[in-house]
Order: sequence, then C-alpha cells, then structure tokens
Amino acid sequence: MRKRKLLLALAMVIAVLSFSFKANAQSTVPIFLTYQASSGTFSEGFEIYLRNNDIQEDFTVYTDSNFMEDTYTYRCGYVPPGNYTVYIRRRGFQADKRYNWYAYNRGQSATNQLWDTINHYQLLDNIYIGEAWDSPERGLSITLEDW
Repeated sequence: MRKRKLLLALAMVIAVLSFSFKANAQSTVPIFLTYQASSGTFSEGFEIYLRNNDIQEDFTVYTDSNFMEDTYTYRCGYVPPGNYTVYIRRRGFQADKRYNWYAYNRGQSATNQLWDTINHYQLLDNIYIGEAWDSPERGLSITLEDW
C-alpha cells in the first residue's frame, strides 16, 4: 500500500513536470515590423534574423503581405521568449536605401542608415523578447521609415 502511494505520487510529479516543459517549449511571442514608406506603398521585403543568446539558436522571419495586422504592420513570425541579438536585411534587388528605425518600447533607434540587399544590419543586442507579464511589451515591434 505504501509503495503504491509512493509510485502514484512519483507519477503525478513526472506528469506535472512533463506538462510544464511542454508548455514552455510551445510558448512563442510575435515579431512585428511596421514599414512607413515615403512613397506610401510597401514595395520591398525584409528579413529579420534573431539570435537567441540563451539557447544559441537562430530564427529568421520575413515580411509577408498575407500576414498584415494593418496597412503598414506585418506580423513576421514567432520566436520563443529569450534574450536576442536582432539583425535586419532588405530582400530583393532594389538599390541601396537609407532608413530610420525604432524599436518600440525599447528606447533604441538609429537614423539615416544605408542598407543594401546583401548584408544583415544589427539593430538590437541582447534584448529580452518575452510575454506581456515579463517584458515591456509582448514580442518585439520594429518601425522602419525610408528616406
């Protein structure tokens, strides 16, 4: 009888732990990109490369017109919560262009940066991207303006 209770308690502990690990593994947060083009139209794509510094894993998300939140904002994809270094690259064959960018609620930005379609440009280094309860905002939101 005592052995049975011990085995039952052990099984319950294992079940709870396996559920919590599964829940953590499935937790993701969104990456948004808002592009304010001087022409008023969105005519180019962007690739956002995120390096999770906690687990040493890389993620790449893209702008896609099928995943628009509104006229200028794209839900590019999802990543697990963690500390990230974030890079961006223009996609396509357009000429080099200058951009201003701002990471919403992160206090980081830059102006007049020249980007091409070959190189990745580092936007943010070692920032936490997480859930609403443990992060300044849910996910990451980046705004771009072209010149």
